[in-house]
Amino acid sequence: MRKLIKYFLIGCMIISYSLPEKIQSAGKSELEIVQISDETIDRSLPEVQWVGKNIKSILKNKPLFTIRSNDSETAANGWVGINKDEIIIRVVITDDYHINNQSGPNIYDGDAIQFGIDANGDGNRGQEKNMAYTGPGDASITVALTPEGPKAWAHYYGHPDGAGAFTRIKLDINRNDEKQTTTYDIRLPWEGFQTLAGISPYIGLAFQINDTDKGPKQKRIYWGDGAGGNLRPGLFKRLRIGKPNESFMSIHSVKNRIWTVNDKAEVIVAINSKKSGKIYANYKNYQYNIEYSGSKKNQTLQRYSIFVKPGELISNSEKLLISIKRKNKRLQSKEIILSSPDDIFSEFQDIISQQISTSPHPLYTKHLMSLKAIINDEWNKSFSLLYENPVYIQKVYEYITDIVHGLKNQKFTWSDYENGRTSLLISFVSGSDRSLQFYRLTLPVNWDKNKTYPLIMDLHGSGSPYALDFFIGLFRNNNGDNLDNNVNSFIVAPWGRGNFRYHGVAESDVWDVMNDAKKMFNIDESQQYLTGFSMGGYGTWMLSAFVPEHWAAIAICSGGDRGAPSEFGFAENIDKIPVLIWHGEKDGTVPVTYAYNMQTALEKAGNKPQIEIIPDRGHNITKHEVHHVYDWLLSHTRPSLKKFTYMASSRRHNGRNGVEIMDLEHIVTDFPKLDVDLIDNRINIKSTGTSKIKVNMGKNGLGLSGEVKVMWNGKQIYHGPVTEKVFNQ
Repeated sequence: MRKLIKYFLIGCMIISYSLPEKIQSAGKSELEIVQISDETIDRSLPEVQWVGKNIKSILKNKPLFTIRSNDSETAANGWVGINKDEIIIRVVITDDYHINNQSGPNIYDGDAIQFGIDANGDGNRGQEKNMAYTGPGDASITVALTPEGPKAWAHYYGHPDGAGAFTRIKLDINRNDEKQTTTYDIRLPWEGFQTLAGISPYIGLAFQINDTDKGPKQKRIYWGDGAGGNLRPGLFKRLRIGKPNESFMSIHSVKNRIWTVNDKAEVIVAINSKKSGKIYANYKNYQYNIEYSGSKKNQTLQRYSIFVKPGELISNSEKLLISIKRKNKRLQSKEIILSSPDDIFSEFQDIISQQISTSPHPLYTKHLMSLKAIINDEWNKSFSLLYENPVYIQKVYEYITDIVHGLKNQKFTWSDYENGRTSLLISFVSGSDRSLQFYRLTLPVNWDKNKTYPLIMDLHGSGSPYALDFFIGLFRNNNGDNLDNNVNSFIVAPWGRGNFRYHGVAESDVWDVMNDAKKMFNIDESQQYLTGFSMGGYGTWMLSAFVPEHWAAIAICSGGDRGAPSEFGFAENIDKIPVLIWHGEKDGTVPVTYAYNMQTALEKAGNKPQIEIIPDRGHNITKHEVHHVYDWLLSHTRPSLKKFTYMASSRRHNGRNGVEIMDLEHIVTDFPKLDVDLIDNRINIKSTGTSKIKVNMGKNGLGLSGEVKVMWNGKQIYHGPVTEKVFNQ
């Protein structure tokens, strides 16, 4: 009687499922086979219908979507259908011109379709809809008719293969200039998204139509959201999959890692069959089965969940065998390997400890210790979010697996690090919030610890929100990431805390990283440089406008003036710094107009930047071009300033070179301004919007010595030895 009560309660707890047909306990372990009720399916959602193998079969249905641009002739009709093998998409775009001269990851910078797919239909798995957390069935893919023919590129792909040229696709694109239409026929195999037909009753989709035309800015029209930029499956359109019209059987492992002693593995079985049979589950020498019924109409999809609770963490691995049989004839089977993630974490600890003990250099030891600290931090963080965000711990597990593989099979040695052919990973504790942060460090070619070198701060663009993604390439490549490096400078790339745009704590991290590098190495402060691409380009403009005194030169690559808008006059803060503006002419993400706007603002402030616009280039920069940017930066040395301007924006950004505005909480104008002119040992200061300033006349400020005079708005306010002093007007 107690067992019956126990099973009844378990069934009640599983809200979305019916009562279990079979439950058996094997010691601490438990096995359940549960038929999934279809009563919980949201039938109010638009339906994606089951179609045949011919892509034209989806045209029998109405378009899933019709969208049109408000300011152009661009319009699109889209059809979507599925069968047991693949997801089928046809999109017909009406557009005056078809223009795409791009290749590789930049094909989205021409006429193209960028679509997001959530093949499992599970959205953001309980997270906020706009979060960029993704799972194995999620992808952001661009398809385009390029000069090389139809191409597909996965910007994000949850499969372990990762992003890159998308080969798991059948693609046909045809342009009809007479009708002014471009037809995209797309076939996506279920296996490419680590799922199978029938496993989920839902699918998520979003489409972004990129229209280049002949203007400087790309036009885009949307059906759904979240497909471009950072992938956000929670914003996709959720669709219900219709009734099947063909026989099939699918066995798919939804969860095979056991995170805690109370955790369960899950396998889903989907069957659409005219004849009845049985599903068998074998685990730890126990065999259990459940009958499924056939349907003459072949339109009654049945889904079953098989749960396994080992009751303990698995020390190695265990097998769960699922079989579908009819009259003892095996129709389909699948072996599922159950494991605990502690195995890979323990393996990482063993490998890293061994490598630390045999490290050939203290700096390499710091690299390994930093890696260990970061992995431990991410591992603990992911476990604290296990039930709140299960996708996070899954991604951390995958990254650690790749790092373990890289450490075991790495082909580079300390000599490669020492000569700048690959980067070191350095951790530090944030001065703002005491969190563990990190940066990538590339040493100068033929680095000599006794010599002084320049420092290049390189800010990364937006992308994955996962911290480990920032440096996973160091371990996936197994051959280093800078093998052609010939830069005679330290190159430092701070982790920008994902996509914080170098504001707030992410800005503080930049200064922490710079100070950390100066503690470890001999840095020539007259040769400190700032550069960045995309989001890093925006950060370069902003940090040079707010804190200009550090930089001998800056290079803004495919960025803009957001964060320190040039229309407010912040370009005047950069008037004495050599500036390179580098941009792709056909950039659809950050239009080239941003480059010209910065150029105009700088020239108005008296600075003539070097501007390089790359013809027919989209939103990307090659490694060769990055090295060209580095060479340009290194050709400049910071002069000692005798005259400068500074427009303050906040209490944090309130001055430069030792002259600061102290009353920003009571400002007279929106942006107080300083003009400082040094004539011998006389300091002439003109200001607007402030009545209180601080002047550091000595080594750590204006760099003067001996007797000085300070003039403020035409009046002498100080005469005496160099000091640091606050003045009121």
